[in-house]
Amino acid sequence: MWFHTSSYSTLSLPFITRRGKPAALLVGVEGKDWETIIPETDPTFWKLIQQRRKEPTISLKELKARLNRKR
Repeated sequence: MWFHTSSYSTLSLPFITRRGKPAALLVGVEGKDWETIIPETDPTFWKLIQQRRKEPTISLKELKARLNRKR
């Protein structure tokens, strides 16, 4: 394993290679809590987000109208 640094945009991103191919990216987590970090790195979480984004949406105006009808 080797550690490298690559520039992407204005960020310097350290990453690890295995057999010459990128294997891991080191991401700073300073100032974040575990409740934020864990979902951000969980593939299952991101699959759920992708599924939800494919579902139909309604406008804020429609949401408010629906909520007002229930009162």
